[in-house]
Amino acid sequence: MFYPPSPAHLAVLLSLFHTTSSSESRFYHSHVTLHAAPSLIILHELSSYFLPQVDSQPTSHTWTLASYLTLVMRTFSLVAQWTSQVESPTMVALFDSQIDRLKLPVLKFPTAPYDRLRAQEKSMRTEEVASFLNKYFEWLASAECEDMQTQSDPQEESSSKRMRLRFTRHGSQNVSVTWSWIERRFKEPDSGQLCTEFVDLQQRDM
Repeated sequence: MFYPPSPAHLAVLLSLFHTTSSSESRFYHSHVTLHAAPSLIILHELSSYFLPQVDSQPTSHTWTLASYLTLVMRTFSLVAQWTSQVESPTMVALFDSQIDRLKLPVLKFPTAPYDRLRAQEKSMRTEEVASFLNKYFEWLASAECEDMQTQSDPQEESSSKRMRLRFTRHGSQNVSVTWSWIERRFKEPDSGQLCTEFVDLQQRDM
């Protein structure tokens, strides 16, 4: 696992990855030289690179839509380089729990001391990053959690949540599958151990 501290560090890391069978095998480093192409690359919480500045400086931050999508495209570019070296292509997965919150402008916010330009700056349109990801990934999944109020004894340590997991496939034939279930967490009377049970599993296809 790698923890690049910024988008620039991640971009450099992706550009340095190579396998021992590639043309760059004469350059060896234990962190970026791989014996074989991995079967899966997981990008995790890319929004965390951008949201702190977006939240604190909503009209003056330097990020754009391309800032996020470029990291995704660099990953697929790396995978494309490995395609000729492996029988099964490397898969790419993106886990980003805050992607629904992230909105970025297509162009950078202008900076000028004039009030007129500042007014334009504040009204510059932003785009939901999540709506662009279906162009890069075959399947999209979103998870939802809904707390369920119970009439149990206040001293009884129990809670219930309804969970929903929706898979959507975009293409010539759109497919949507939704799984839902209830997670009930409770304290086992005899041992006092906290337990979780899963009930009311349902599937809906669209």
